[in-house]
Amino acid sequence: MESTDLPFLSSFKIFQRFHCFYYSRINEETFFLLNKNKHGTFSHFKGKLDELDPAILFSVGRKLIKISCGLFMRQNLMLFADDAISPENLRDMVQLCKPQLQTPQLSSSKLYQKFIEDAFEDMKPYQDESDEAYFFFEIPYIDVERFHNFSKDLPINLEVKYFSRDEIISNNSGLISEKLSKLFTKDLNTYVETYIEKNLVPRTIGRYAVLSIVTTPTNYRTLGLLGSYFKKHGEEWRCYRYPVQEPTEEEIVQFDGKIYFHTVFF
Repeated sequence: MESTDLPFLSSFKIFQRFHCFYYSRINEETFFLLNKNKHGTFSHFKGKLDELDPAILFSVGRKLIKISCGLFMRQNLMLFADDAISPENLRDMVQLCKPQLQTPQLSSSKLYQKFIEDAFEDMKPYQDESDEAYFFFEIPYIDVERFHNFSKDLPINLEVKYFSRDEIISNNSGLISEKLSKLFTKDLNTYVETYIEKNLVPRTIGRYAVLSIVTTPTNYRTLGLLGSYFKKHGEEWRCYRYPVQEPTEEEIVQFDGKIYFHTVFF
């Protein structure tokens, strides 16, 4: 499936809702990490654009913090990797924050800021003809039992479980949210099979570079806006944090657009 087969994959949109999927690979198979919801079934992370947020990726970060005190942030999930040795000071290493942070406090949270920056660089975007955004994030395969035990000692009690795409769609176990099972349309199913499970590289339709000052505290906002509105399937985006990172002259000529701070030059 090429980008041209589904033209809406690269069309500009102002998204009003989001679907966030965490997935892991093990033994050449792909599984999706789902969270048990208040109805007792397992589902992905979803929500709508918060009126306090400038764009959809900020609402994704807000939702993950709200339901897990930040435990669902990728940098925390990596500490529960199945092949990782559980450190004795795990509680000190996990970064948490209050679930009901107001916008000023949320914006100053390093945990929140890093999620936005990592999301811009690492997520795989998908969109259909609606105003709903789909974000896919790869994480190491985590030890769900260790994750459960850790969350029990927190004010929240999270239960997660891995499911394959086929298990989600068929829902033979009855454990999957019916809305999630129905979410996998033919186009989304094809996208997930091709670019998530098979991990095929899409045909490149554009290359862009972002150059930001490494010490600028609002870099996450710029990257969050770019990731929400402009980063599309088939595009390659590189972020350089000056002066630690800087593109070479050979790299510069390959980009279709360069973004310096808040100004775009073509």
